[in-house]
This record gives sequence, C-alpha cells and structure tokens, in this order.
Amino acid sequence: MEAGDRQGKTTADDCLPILLEHRREEIRAKQDFYRWRVFVPGLPNYVHIPSYRPPARRNPNRPEWNGHIPGFPILINFKATRFLDLNLRYSFIKTASFFFRLGPMALRFKLRGFVDCKRSWKRLKDIKKVFPAYKTTVSEYVAEHWAEDSFFGYQYLNGINPSVIRRCTRIPDKFPVTDDMVAPFLGEGTCLQAELEKGNIYLADYRILEGIPTVELNGQKQHQCAPLCLLHLNAEGNLMPIAIQLSQTPGPNCPIFLPNDSEWDWLLAKTWVRNAEFYYHEAIAHLLGSHLIGEAFCLAVLRQLPMCHPLYKLLVPHTRYTIQINSIGRAILLNEGGLTARATSLGLKGIAELMARYLSEMTYESCYPPNDFVERGVQDLPGYYYRDDCLAVWDALESMETFRQRLAQISHNIRQRNKCLPIPYYYLDPVLIENSISI
Repeated sequence: MEAGDRQGKTTADDCLPILLEHRREEIRAKQDFYRWRVFVPGLPNYVHIPSYRPPARRNPNRPEWNGHIPGFPILINFKATRFLDLNLRYSFIKTASFFFRLGPMALRFKLRGFVDCKRSWKRLKDIKKVFPAYKTTVSEYVAEHWAEDSFFGYQYLNGINPSVIRRCTRIPDKFPVTDDMVAPFLGEGTCLQAELEKGNIYLADYRILEGIPTVELNGQKQHQCAPLCLLHLNAEGNLMPIAIQLSQTPGPNCPIFLPNDSEWDWLLAKTWVRNAEFYYHEAIAHLLGSHLIGEAFCLAVLRQLPMCHPLYKLLVPHTRYTIQINSIGRAILLNEGGLTARATSLGLKGIAELMARYLSEMTYESCYPPNDFVERGVQDLPGYYYRDDCLAVWDALESMETFRQRLAQISHNIRQRNKCLPIPYYYLDPVLIENSISI
C-alpha cells in the first residue's frame, strides 16, 4: 500500500475514482460531526457541541464536577468542551496555562470582595483596587493619566477599539456644535469651519447603541447612552476632545459638554463616552468580530473542505483554538447567570441585539483594512500606530513565501519604535500573536 503525498490537491488534481469518493465521504462525515447551531437569530451560527457523542463514563454512579465553584465567577461546561475533536481542543499545557492565569485572578477578586460586592464605589481611587498586583508600563501610565484629555484622544488611535474614529467634514445636524462653543479649544487664528476644511476635525459616533435596552442589577435600573464625541487634531499632533453629546437627539435635556465646563461635568461626560466605547469594543469588535465571525469561518472550513485541499492546509492552522475558546466564552460570559448577565447594564439580550444590529450593516469591504482606513478618512492621521502596524502585517500577507521573514522584520520595527514611546504599542506585534484566527 502506498500512502498519498502531503501536497495539497483540488478535486481536479485527483483523477482516481477511489480518491474522489474518499473526498466525498470525508465531507459527509465531517458535516455529520460538525453541525451548525443557532446562537442568537441574526448572529453567526456556531458549532453544536452537544451533538458530539460523549465517551462512556467509567463509573456512572460517581458525580461529575461541572466546573462551578460556588461564589466564584467561573463556570466551565467541561461536559461539552471535552467532547471537542482533539485537533480543536486545547492541549494539556494550554489548558493548564489558561486556568493558572484565570484561577488566581478569580480567587483574588473573591478575597477582595469584588465578586459579591453590590454597592457603588465611593471614591475614584477605589477603582485601583480592582487591578491585580502585577503592574506594567501601560497600566502605570493609564493610572496616572486616565483623566487627561490628551490620553482620552490617544485611546481612539491606539486604545482597545481604534476603529470608531473617522474624519468629519461636516458637523451633523444631530450634533449642533457651533464655532462659538469650540473656538477656545482650536487655537488662535482659526475657526471650526477652517479646521473642518483642513481635515483636523474627527468624530466618534455611537449611534448603534441608541435604543438598546438595559437591565436591572441588584434591584437598580441600569443606563447606557449613544454619545457623539468631536475631536480636534491640534498643532502639537494631539487628538483632543472638544465637545461631547450623550444622546443622538439634541435638545434642552441633552446638553453639549465642553472642556471648559466644570471639572467633574467634563470628566463624567468623558466617562460615559468610555462606557459606550466598552460596549462597542466588547460586543462588536471583540466578541462578534474576533470570536463569533471567526468561528463561522472555522466551522465552514471544517465542513466544506477535505483535509487534502490546499485552502484547508492554508487556513486550518489559523483557526487553532477558536472553537475551544468560544465554547469557554459561551459557558462563562454568555450563559444565563453568567458575567454578561450579572455585570453589564445591557445584559445578554442587549449585547445580542447590539451585535445583530452591527452585523446587519457589515460588508466584506468593511473587513478590508486598507479600504476601511480610507473610508474613515484616517489614512494620514499622525500617531495612529494601530493603522501603521495593521497595514504592515496586511502587506506581508501578499507573499506567503516571505511571510514569516516579513513578520520578523515588522516585529523588530515595532519594538524599535516602542523604545521612544511613553506607552509602548505592541498590540499587533507578530511575536505576541498566537497562531490563531487573530493573525
């Protein structure tokens, strides 16, 4: 018997009937094994883990631990995740590393009283108690500068969600900012219209959050807003917030906050914007964009391509651990009574509606980074390290032959640049990105 070679082949490359039948049988078997399941209507489907056949238990009378420790925010459905195919499941080392990081953190939160705490913070400095004892250059910088306008603007370029900001060429009617309002923050010898024409005015619009329902937590009705934030690129190259409106509907009950308002009014307005940014990042950019859409592509590859197909060989390494981490996420974050339901003002229903609303507007073109930066008008915005690193990695994908060498050079360039920055930006450093869908 002669085993087939490891070279990727399409259907046209296989002429023997037995090989073609083997392809069809493999696809049928995988489609029977990896089944689609509806997560939430309007969102990508996911792998139906309960359809896997569980292995026979050695002792059916012995109770099984379901991963839940009473009083702790950890609930892992091991009964489901352990049925994953070995090629999709975490390795033993990966699993041990995951829980080695998660376990001590949950224990620390429990001992500090945050897990069972149902009251609001009384002082801003109390928030620091949430952060672990392990400190980094970034965490220390954030703790020192979080309230500054310059850092607030910087986060739109290189923060957790650098894909919202876009150049503003005309002030929208729903955000009636006037020249008199913002003139003191634009510098001498200029005006709002002049800065608009120069391309120095930018807008962050969270309209997608408008009307998303909120829940009650600990007997108190929760709130959220759909703000608009106007920013100005000043002569020093800093992106500064110059006006904030916390609703999509202007009026007497929805004032426009300005930097020369009282210190606490302005800080509170910026805090509400960051709260909206949290939901946009976690629900859309992170959960939907990185996890759920990635799982849909991963499952499609498994169901539609035989293992000998060239595209399967090319794509499958980058789907590594996608289904495993998503299964854990659904068990911890998106289950009834999980962290999303117990710790966010939108709850499970609101988060799902937010994701479905965004997905209905999403296009393939919006997923193409070069087009996205141009469409948002930020292709020449200075200090936008996310854009610079993203395009560098994207360009490296054009040639698979030199891909790894180019990634090594990109990593070197990023580290050299970071030596001169007060906040090192390494989000897209290839060395730190695991071989997963995120690349």
